Amino acid sequence: MKKLLVVLALVLSSQSAWAACSISAQPTSFGNYNPLSITPLDAAGQVAVNCSFLVSLLTTYTVKLSTGSSGTYSPRQMQSGANTLSYNLYLDALRLLTWGNGSAGTSFATNTQLIGIGGFSQSYPVYGRIPAQQNIAPATYSDTITVTLDY
Repeated sequence: MKKLLVVLALVLSSQSAWAACSISAQPTSFGNYNPLSITPLDAAGQVAVNCSFLVSLLTTYTVKLSTGSSGTYSPRQMQSGANTLSYNLYLDALRLLTWGNGSAGTSFATNTQLIGIGGFSQSYPVYGRIPAQQNIAPATYSDTITVTLDY
């Protein structure tokens, strides 16, 4: 059995003088992977966006995920030394929309909020999947994904 974890790192990119936004992330922890299982291993994490405003305004933001250490979205790879384990992260529970930055056929979360005084909070599940029957060495595998909030 292998222990698997995808850590989500955070980056903010602001184009708005009126908004103060932050993001937080709950890592996607897959637990133990059985390479003999005929079903993929699924897990979920979460990204939360919190914005506060002094006045009402229409704000659009995007939440994008990096490729991680593999440098590609198809597939992402966790590492343990020189060993790798393929996986991916998705926007939807059916795991059809690869969560990325809009390139290479990926999608990203976007939202437009009409804000009054105060602000808002919005959470996004991060759906993960490791394909079944990968022949890998026993070890602890991990990857770090950068989460970027553009607003």
